[in-house]
Amino acid sequence: MPRGAQMITGAGDGRRAVRERIYNGADVIKVHADFLDAASPNTTNFNHQTLTVEESA
Repeated sequence: MPRGAQMITGAGDGRRAVRERIYNGADVIKVHADFLDAASPNTTNFNHQTLTVEESA
């Protein structure tokens, strides 16, 4: 995982991560939603939802 990145597993984790970053002096919060379908390498459906609306708000 890149330096400074933080993985979240839900909306609560997302809010906590943002609050921690702001507390530690962050001026900008970047969101990178990434998905690797390693379990199904032969899939033809690449339209995976990586964050829910609540998680990204």
